[in-house]
Amino acid sequence: MNDAPFDLDAYFARIGHAGSRAVSLDTLKTLHFLHPQAIPFENMDPFLGRPVRLDAASLQDKIVLAGRGGYCFEHNLLFMHALKALGFEVGGLAARVLWGQSEDAITARSHMLLRIELDGRTYIADVGFGGLTLTAPLLFEPSLEQTTPHETFRIAETGDHFRLQAAIGGDWRSLYRFDLQPQYEVDYSIANYFLSTNPASHFLTSVSAARAAPDRRYGLRGDRLSIHHIDGRTEQKQIATAAELADTLEGQLGIIIPDRTAFEAPGAREEDRGDQHMTELSVLDLSPIVEGSDASHSLANSLDLARHAERLGYKRYWLAEHHNMPGIASAATAVVIAHVAGGTKTIRVGAGGIMLPNHAPLVIAEQFGTLAALFPARIDLGLGRAPGTDMNTARALRRNLEAGVDNFPQDVVELMGYFLPAEEGQRLRAVPGEGQTVPIWILGSSLYGAQLAAMLGLPYAFASHFAPAELDHALDIYRSRFQPSEQLDKPHVMLGLNVFAAPTDAQARLLFSSLQQAFVNLRTGRPGRLPPPVENYDRDLDPMAKTMLGQALSCAVVGSPETVRQGIDAFVRRTGADELMVTAQIFDHAARVRSFEILAEAHKSLSQAA
Repeated sequence: MNDAPFDLDAYFARIGHAGSRAVSLDTLKTLHFLHPQAIPFENMDPFLGRPVRLDAASLQDKIVLAGRGGYCFEHNLLFMHALKALGFEVGGLAARVLWGQSEDAITARSHMLLRIELDGRTYIADVGFGGLTLTAPLLFEPSLEQTTPHETFRIAETGDHFRLQAAIGGDWRSLYRFDLQPQYEVDYSIANYFLSTNPASHFLTSVSAARAAPDRRYGLRGDRLSIHHIDGRTEQKQIATAAELADTLEGQLGIIIPDRTAFEAPGAREEDRGDQHMTELSVLDLSPIVEGSDASHSLANSLDLARHAERLGYKRYWLAEHHNMPGIASAATAVVIAHVAGGTKTIRVGAGGIMLPNHAPLVIAEQFGTLAALFPARIDLGLGRAPGTDMNTARALRRNLEAGVDNFPQDVVELMGYFLPAEEGQRLRAVPGEGQTVPIWILGSSLYGAQLAAMLGLPYAFASHFAPAELDHALDIYRSRFQPSEQLDKPHVMLGLNVFAAPTDAQARLLFSSLQQAFVNLRTGRPGRLPPPVENYDRDLDPMAKTMLGQALSCAVVGSPETVRQGIDAFVRRTGADELMVTAQIFDHAARVRSFEILAEAHKSLSQAA
């Protein structure tokens, strides 16, 4: 993060500082006062689906040179680079936000602040806490009440941590809790990735903006602007339209909107979501084999869950092809589909997906033609290009690996041809299969599938539940390049999403730990059965494992009914998904069923609100 040289002259011009550059308390106070007045707090990039980068070069390009603002990591990292360039001894800390939470809430380490050593004393600095950003450094002396140009603050010591508190309306209100453990680049990268991409992050669901002025503070959340004067007066204004909101951001808050057209587009703001089509819900089941159980129980549980999903109104129930996996019972996918379809009545059942390079297209046409004959108008066929296993197993499945993946587009077209009505004299036919209506989907976790689905005019399902890195780019390619076909006249996107729902956030996080363990085991070459949940599993993970989980499982909604409702709403509004394919690798089957019930209830409440 310190590779790029820091341009102090440009930074000082940005904040309007022409005074001393001495390493002194006066210099620190001056810079801390000027920074939050000149550089607004804002979340335009995550709100508009744009990446937030924390390297020094990107911070300077965005905030110093382009005149943009940012949120906590951007502000405080930029300030840290400036102080270090001057010669200050400064390091980063992490905090758990308590503002708007109960005093005993345990939240994620989603905020950054700075620790500065100067003349034998320790100071706390923070130029990035939105509407209550410090406008002066604080001496690190617990219980000491310290005035700043705006509010009075104190640092309260509570057991093994400290709390930054502000005097608001005669009461001490906690902003966040922190300790003095140094933080590193990877720590901020994980938190930044969550805040800027996870559908549960409030930075994706509404506009947050703030700026300090010498005699007041401006704060905006959603469509409400607040102006807090230092004499105690407060003005509030309700903003009616996207254009008015954009004018307010650019005018009173000094924020440059990177794409005003996209910002003002219908559906961009939270209050516009009532105009959106309500996304449908489906289930992706890997038929997990849990520790202490076997495949028979897993397959019985799959049928039981499918019956519940049918009762709850889920549209589809898909099963996935994986091989040589001790914790997955759906390897013979067509057989399991028959098992589930035979035990249900109306829900669509399909493959999410069949890994076509493992099979001859004719065989798959016969299998799914048979399923369509047995269960008319209820069978889907999702096709993937990956092996769904390790290369040794892929070799055992295919015998010849040379042509499988490279021939995927031709194999898809060949397979589609087998479902067409037979022509006179046709010598190669799929029976059953020919003349059957079996909707075909292209699955993918990269840009390849998006391009193929667009070219063939097929619906597209993206595996964002475990490989979200290319999600936004893949959606752009698919939607922009889509060519209508006989099966589909406009783009149709289904996105994978992990949803772990329980009565409380804490219970849901506990359930989620089974998937976290399974993922770490798989990525470290130790695949096994789904393990039972573990309290605070991720607390002691090494940084590499935490980073991997934070990236691979970033498309996850984990929490109570209200957390789930907000999370799926935010994910749909950010991506514009037509359907969500929800998966939940939960150890206890009853808890798994209950999770899908809570999700269905949350989805129903959103439908009614819309």
